[in-house]
Amino acid sequence: MRSTITDIKQFLKADFDATEDVQVSKIYDGFSKRFNYLIDISDADVPPIDGGRVSFLAELFGVSKPATSEWLSKDKPPKDGSQRDRSGDVTLFRIVCFFLKHIQNSHNIVPARVVAWLRYGEGAISYPFSSVSHFGMPKFSILDK
Repeated sequence: MRSTITDIKQFLKADFDATEDVQVSKIYDGFSKRFNYLIDISDADVPPIDGGRVSFLAELFGVSKPATSEWLSKDKPPKDGSQRDRSGDVTLFRIVCFFLKHIQNSHNIVPARVVAWLRYGEGAISYPFSSVSHFGMPKFSILDK
């Protein structure tokens, strides 16, 4: 019996070792559009994208303008927090939590769910803002991409 368990473990170990690594992209198609939408439905009074949004958010979050510009226009999200997180690091999770505080009726929205929606879109996770007042904004649509 013991040798059978050892054989199974060795087989599984060899199978795992042979499993290919997946190259994870740092670019998430549609991220910037969804991220701007999150900002737009908040009541945080962030300027529009063509009216100083990059500078405003860079100063607010204490990050560089080029990094902020990548978030807003190049589908490259902020750090995900999986790196060693030092207190004060700007991560996508912290940014989502900040904007959720500025969205009416968002108390029942799980921040991790919003992070997943921002990264992967409605193909992976359903629209997380069903219970939210959108201040006249249309509901985000994957078709508007």
